[in-house]
Amino acid sequence: MKTGEGLARFAEKAAAAKVPYIYATYGAILTERKLAEVRRLYPERMSEKRYKYARTNYVGRRTSDCYGLVKWYKWTGGEEEFPSLDDTPKYDGSSDVNANTAYQKAKVKGPISSIPEIRGLIVWKSGHVGVYLTGGLIAEERGFDYGTVITKLSDRPFTHWFQEVGISYDQPDPKPTPGGEFDMQMKTLKRNADGSAMVDPNVLVFQSMMNTLKITDDEGKSLVCDLHYGKRSEQACKRFQAKKGLVSDGKCGPKTWDRIANG
Repeated sequence: MKTGEGLARFAEKAAAAKVPYIYATYGAILTERKLAEVRRLYPERMSEKRYKYARTNYVGRRTSDCYGLVKWYKWTGGEEEFPSLDDTPKYDGSSDVNANTAYQKAKVKGPISSIPEIRGLIVWKSGHVGVYLTGGLIAEERGFDYGTVITKLSDRPFTHWFQEVGISYDQPDPKPTPGGEFDMQMKTLKRNADGSAMVDPNVLVFQSMMNTLKITDDEGKSLVCDLHYGKRSEQACKRFQAKKGLVSDGKCGPKTWDRIANG
């Protein structure tokens, strides 16, 4: 079954992999023929400069546009909840809609100020969408110059949220709550008792946000987004906590998550 949690994890993995943005794609491997087609059909979105860059850097890689990320998840792995980014999506014409049509078809939706703390909800503004992660963070295919990134919902111009048709959220009629606040469901991140790295999807959110906020490890290096909360992630956490006046213990718990969500 496709779920909101599955979509959120899929979007987090796409952000960690820095999946490039190419308009009118949805996770298939980009070919020169497909790129040329996009250039011909959508010249306003694919300038000659972008075409040359994409031809050199993105051909042979999986690419997507904003709503294409949602379709990629829905069309990959059949009913599997957590498909791999390496799996090729199987096109489904019956559910091939754009961002605005997806919003129109949604049965559960509301203004962005009322977004519930439910992972995998779609955040929307006319012509563009992202995937809500929780704690005021989203993952989105932001555009050609950005690719897939994790950003703060409050920094982006989304106006509404909705539940994607065909995805289960386990709450068919959610009661909206104020958005942009830390939700206690975010897991505390810390190294294991034996010093080994904790492995968890939420680590991707932490690592991506540390990089966005330009918080490094003790060697001044950005974090690798790899699901592993090890020594370098712990160092970055301590640096962030010290900067924000928190107890610098290297454990990303409720207070630290709250400060991350608020920059």
